[in-house]
Amino acid sequence: MTLLRERMQHDMLIRNLAESTQTSYLRQISSLAPILLTNSNVC
Repeated sequence: MTLLRERMQHDMLIRNLAESTQTSYLRQISSLAPILLTNSNVC
C-alpha cells in the first residue's frame, strides 16, 4: 500500500467516515490516478 493511500485512509478514519464511504473514495481515486498521471494538462 502506498504512503499516500495509507495517509488518506488514516485521515478518513479520523473524520469518522463510514467504511463504505472510505472504500468508495479509495476506489474513485484509484481509477482517477492513471488519468492524472498520464495527462499533465488535465487541470
